[in-house]
Amino acid sequence: MSFLPNDYQIPSSGGRYFKLQPGENRLRILDSPAMGYEYWVVDASGKRSPVRRPMGHRFDREELEGSADAQAPKHFWAMPVWSYRDNAVMVWEATQKSVIKAIRDYVADDDWSNPREYDFVVTRSGEGMETEYAVKPKKPTDLPEAAAAAWLDVRASGFDLRELFDGGDPFQASEEILIEDIAVPE
Repeated sequence: MSFLPNDYQIPSSGGRYFKLQPGENRLRILDSPAMGYEYWVVDASGKRSPVRRPMGHRFDREELEGSADAQAPKHFWAMPVWSYRDNAVMVWEATQKSVIKAIRDYVADDDWSNPREYDFVVTRSGEGMETEYAVKPKKPTDLPEAAAAAWLDVRASGFDLRELFDGGDPFQASEEILIEDIAVPE
């Protein structure tokens, strides 16, 4: 018995939210997106937090007065994905119109259709205002066994994307179960 398990890896600090890194990002969309709008607020301590509203929500000036940005709420898709980089089920919030449009176009194409049946490679290049994204589908394949098992576990633990609209964490129930599963010496 060694001090650490042979397959031990330090968890990434990004938590359970997928971020597009420079270069190629391979992922599998696991379920339909929650769609809506978001803006950011800053609390008294200076912490920025997102406020998300579902499609069809009507914003008024009073609601947006505490916004940290001088921009109108931004459209987003939030969806569970399998991140090949992280080997984990994560929530990906896509806000880039070029990415959303590309995925929508593949879904509308009879040759591709259901994005749960194939992977996407989203390439991010450039920085700041010069950032560009390219979306490319990969040949349809079965969901990897580890991804299917992880997605089953996450759903069984109460995963719910609608939590995003209440400021909650879609993984909250699964996080609680994971903590309860940790054996504490007596």
